Amino acid sequence: KADQSGAPVDEVINDLNQAVRFNSLSDIYYRNLGAAQLAKARQKIAEAKGAKLTDDQTKEVADLVGQAVTAAARATAIEPNTVSNWIVRGAIYRDVMSFAQNAEDLAAQMYLNAIRLEPTNPSHRTDLGRVYLAVADRARSLKEAKDQETAENAVDQETKLLATAEQAFNSAIKM
Repeated sequence: KADQSGAPVDEVINDLNQAVRFNSLSDIYYRNLGAAQLAKARQKIAEAKGAKLTDDQTKEVADLVGQAVTAAARATAIEPNTVSNWIVRGAIYRDVMSFAQNAEDLAAQMYLNAIRLEPTNPSHRTDLGRVYLAVADRARSLKEAKDQETAENAVDQETKLLATAEQAFNSAIKM
């Protein structure tokens, strides 16, 4: 209700933390808590307006992201057959791919779990394609590396990832 009425994200997080304390077996509370914590982390990054985050801001964002990952993981542990839990967890990993090691693999796995549970929903395949596309973009930036081997690996990786993303998108279109 707090979120729907436009309450600040801190209030939403406080309400969800209280809900989790009252019922620690609700995947819905944990899933929403993870999403709210990620929203708070995004808000903190946006407040910097493109400037480099201070050490304290970086720590706060990292703590929020860590809490979001933990909450989303708890939701999937409580109810592994609820697609929404995997989607939120995948979204969290996708959002942190640029600075968290192996997050792209985890994001892809979360969307594959969602596809397994809801094989006819094209949005999960689209989300999976977006993960591969983002990683391909990262590989593209390494193509101009001074180290020849790094540049060649980046070209190969970009090509493979773009093909995998295309396959996921085409699969979504067919759905």
